[in-house]
Amino acid sequence: MLIKNMNYIFSINSVLRFMLELISITIFIWLGFSKFKFPFNICIGILLPAAFIFLWSAYISPGSPSRSGHFIRFIIELTIFISAFFLLSLKLSLNLGISYLIFAIANNILTHWGDIWFDKQ
Repeated sequence: MLIKNMNYIFSINSVLRFMLELISITIFIWLGFSKFKFPFNICIGILLPAAFIFLWSAYISPGSPSRSGHFIRFIIELTIFISAFFLLSLKLSLNLGISYLIFAIANNILTHWGDIWFDKQ
């Protein structure tokens, strides 16, 4: 019964995780173009999301042939989430940034705990 419930929780978390990834990229693009002037809008609105998408697809995505270990993935993901937190906090609202960061870190911990859980089975 516990394994069935854990599988259900981790499945829901995976959907939330994908939405969090999309929201993070949207934050970079939207705030990069709306809150910064040239040339920083190009750097933050295009180059930063492109770099994060490359890192995510190369080292974090489940189907990646060069998928990193748990610790490296955790560090890369935290870098992305903390960067989005800084943009939200500095350019919009500190409360919104803190809410985003709490959700992202909780999701990140649950994701990696689920990965370790499934690796042991």
